[in-house]
Order: sequence, then C-alpha cells, then structure tokens
Amino acid sequence: MKEIISQWKYRGDYHLIEIFKPYILEVFDQHFSKLDSNFVMIPIPLTEERLYERASINQKLLQ
Repeated sequence: MKEIISQWKYRGDYHLIEIFKPYILEVFDQHFSKLDSNFVMIPIPLTEERLYERASINQKLLQ
C-alpha cells in the first residue's frame, strides 16, 4: 500500500487516484457533510520544495 501511495504522490502516477478516490470522498463526506453551510475549507499551501516533489496538487485530482 505504501508503494502505491508513493507512486501516486511522488512519482506522478496520477491515474492511481482512481483507486483511492471513492474512499477519500466517502470519508470526507462522513466528516464534513454535516457542517454549517457557511463553513469554509482553506487548503494549506505546499512549500515550493513539496510542490516540485509532487509535481501537482493532488486535491485537484479529487474533484
């Protein structure tokens, strides 16, 4: 499992997001769907080093 996550996050194998996407979205919904409609989620920016290492922002792939 660690190897698959590493491939996804650090080596640019972004097609692997499809494996995790349903689970991530389900857990996200479980934790955040009951929040007030005025709730705002603020992403934490990556350092330039991390951004370069990951080659893309993974959140965009989950949309």
